Amino acid sequence: MISPSSNMQEDAVTGNTTAQKSTDGAAHTLLVAGTNNIGDVDVLTLPPIPAGTNNIGGITGTGIMVAASVDVNSAIVADVDAAVAAVAGLRLIGFAARESAATAAAATFIIVHGATGAGGTPVVPVELTADESTREWFGPEGIAVPNGISIDWIAGTADINLFYKVVI
Repeated sequence: MISPSSNMQEDAVTGNTTAQKSTDGAAHTLLVAGTNNIGDVDVLTLPPIPAGTNNIGGITGTGIMVAASVDVNSAIVADVDAAVAAVAGLRLIGFAARESAATAAAATFIIVHGATGAGGTPVVPVELTADESTREWFGPEGIAVPNGISIDWIAGTADINLFYKVVI
């Protein structure tokens, strides 16, 4: 171990002991005198940051942190076209479904990406047994569905809640 008052220092990489280099009392210089350049960036010619802001560039929208909305569809026995209308940034973040026939029976449907249940791209197929319910959550990012969310009904009766948000 080297004592704190020693003029020797240990190299952090090799562990070898060498004599400290002296600046002869001068302050350490991090930038060459007369320049404020850091790498290839000339900090003297950067535009000033407007008073009252700490942002450089633009930060717009709420991004993925926007709150979710719900589209409620009760007693579905046919396709639901454009349950959620098409919009840029639309995300399906989850759903909840319950078989809801007066006389319990199986229910089947597909949540699709598109303006119509019959013509959309299948995203989530769901099969429910009599009196069954299910739910899925696709996290805060969700599934991109900018062409809208529709339901392709296949059989039975179901209550379907679609959770979605628009990410700006």
